[in-house]
Amino acid sequence: MLSQLTLATQKRFHSDRHPSETSDNTSSPRSSNRTVAAPPPEGVVIPSPPKSVRKNYFPFSSSLQHHSTQTRLAATRTTSVVLVAAFFFISSFHNYHHFQVRAMSTNASANNKNLSAAASSTTTDNSAPPAAALIFLHGLGDTPAGWSSLSKQLPLMKPSLANVQYVFPPAPTIPISINGGMKMPGWFDLYDWPIAVGCQHDHDGLGKAVQTLEPFVQKLESQGIPKHRIVIGGFSQGGAVALRAVYHDGAAQTDNHHSNDHSSTAPVQSQYAACVNLSGWLTFDDQLSSKSSSSSSSSSNQNHESCNNVPLFWGHGSFDDKVLFEQQKYGVDKLVTEMNLKHVHDYSFPIGHGAHPEEMVMLAEFLDKVLFGNGGDDHETSNTS
Repeated sequence: MLSQLTLATQKRFHSDRHPSETSDNTSSPRSSNRTVAAPPPEGVVIPSPPKSVRKNYFPFSSSLQHHSTQTRLAATRTTSVVLVAAFFFISSFHNYHHFQVRAMSTNASANNKNLSAAASSTTTDNSAPPAAALIFLHGLGDTPAGWSSLSKQLPLMKPSLANVQYVFPPAPTIPISINGGMKMPGWFDLYDWPIAVGCQHDHDGLGKAVQTLEPFVQKLESQGIPKHRIVIGGFSQGGAVALRAVYHDGAAQTDNHHSNDHSSTAPVQSQYAACVNLSGWLTFDDQLSSKSSSSSSSSSNQNHESCNNVPLFWGHGSFDDKVLFEQQKYGVDKLVTEMNLKHVHDYSFPIGHGAHPEEMVMLAEFLDKVLFGNGGDDHETSNTS
């Protein structure tokens, strides 16, 4: 009886030991040097270890497991931070090459960018139908959302402008030569950088850009807003297209509108209400020079004369290093002397290639006069530097 009790105690004793300390551990390289205690003499009863000892055979196992979990969590967090940092670094590196070119898309709402797909037109919420319209073209690399805030900003400055329908067409995505041929939103191609007086013009691209305005103009006319109540404007590239649409291509289309309008004031109504050019440039200066040097009285020259009453607002930054400030004086002089433009409002502001708050105030006053007042005044030049 005693021997059976002793044998059961020995089995229980060995079962409580760690597997590495049993006799069946020849596969472990550390077991060869381990000394196994001899079984107790027969008749000696060895009490079993307390339950607390059996359960806690490795007193540091729980703390080691907790430490391992914390280490894994810390490693996961570190990996996440590294991946996010790498993503932003790669994105910044990818956009660095285009920084100088995309800088032309500076706009009035630079702090409120919305890169989602924007509607091509925005109408101010007003119970009365709009009495006029402003078609405004964004700059290179921008979207219609970049300048859509004008529909809310301008009526705050002049309440009458709440009765204006605001349209913001999107530019197509085309290759840009100064960007290494990479595609980006643009109205026409650019060959020189910065854009100084005498730069090369993409006349084909400019002609296509002007043609993209026709569906928007026709839609407004179908809604009851005649052409002589529509203002064409834009920023940078958009401003260059606006100048061409109003004072070059728009004049060439005068005869087509005459055939559709039998009123006595058809010559006046065939033209746009006004033109707004913010930090843009003149792209048909070479054609003006050739026309003025010839003594022919062609219908094209007469059409240019017919649009010299369309008021112009030209705002430009005196520190502009993208579309150089010299472009404003050069363009205004050309339009006044060679096209006999009568209502020019050109202003300069202490800013680079962007929009100045005071410029927006003056723009609102200009639109209020043209659309709801007595029209633009004579040539006015102001320097707010």
